Amino acid sequence: MIWRPCSKSEWSKYTPAIFPNITPMMKMIQSKFFSGQNVTICAGTKDPDYGFDIGGWSGRIDEIMLDDDETWIYEIYWDQQTLKKMGKALHQKCDYDNLDYTRMALDESDLKAA
Repeated sequence: MIWRPCSKSEWSKYTPAIFPNITPMMKMIQSKFFSGQNVTICAGTKDPDYGFDIGGWSGRIDEIMLDDDETWIYEIYWDQQTLKKMGKALHQKCDYDNLDYTRMALDESDLKAA
């Protein structure tokens, strides 16, 4: 048997017969945001390391990961405005604790489109 590439329309014609549950699965695991998208942190969201409110902070999504419990985790690089808002004391605390203050990983529920 020789395999040949097929168009998207050809593939979609055969996919339900071969993989009947693929379409619902694809919809279930689609992330809400995309890499490169600017986002703002929802009000009331707490810093996972220090516990203070980071609502209103903003940045750009770099990486997207699906956690074991099927929760989307987004690595966000903070924008210049947020880095300034943090202040030098937080930068130093993060350096002391060996944390990168320029980025953070957060759940999808903590984010909204900017």
